[in-house]
Amino acid sequence: MVDFGKFFHKTTMERLSFQTRGIGGNYRHDIVFISSYLHDATFSRDDFVLKDGVIDIVVNRACWELYRMHEKTTHLLPASHSRLRISDVWRIKLPHRMPKEFMIGQIYLGPKGFDRDDFCDLVIISQDLKSKVKVRAKQSAIPVSLEDLDDPT
Repeated sequence: MVDFGKFFHKTTMERLSFQTRGIGGNYRHDIVFISSYLHDATFSRDDFVLKDGVIDIVVNRACWELYRMHEKTTHLLPASHSRLRISDVWRIKLPHRMPKEFMIGQIYLGPKGFDRDDFCDLVIISQDLKSKVKVRAKQSAIPVSLEDLDDPT
């Protein structure tokens, strides 16, 4: 069993490395969890790369997992450049007008692909709710990982 409190309430400055687990309840919970890491993260159009069925997005994210370390001292959250990787992409739908800077509000499983064996939908929605990136895979779960590229500062 994964101790999510250990991941989300860090007491030391360290890089994050997290990836979703398989299918079913664990997978759905992992998507909610990874969304909490990415809330308020930003990326530009140039930071979004799709190649050979893999989306790599370099994001600048606030390290919410370090909040408790800094709430009584600086009141500023450390930030890190991180790589959001979404694998096994079959189809993707980008916003008609992709904003120059996309601020992530939430990542969630789309209703059409929830608990299906033949495909899965993953949605990244902007903070202002005006833009969505929709990703589909031909399987019941889309592998998603998040890894810090530098130390939180």
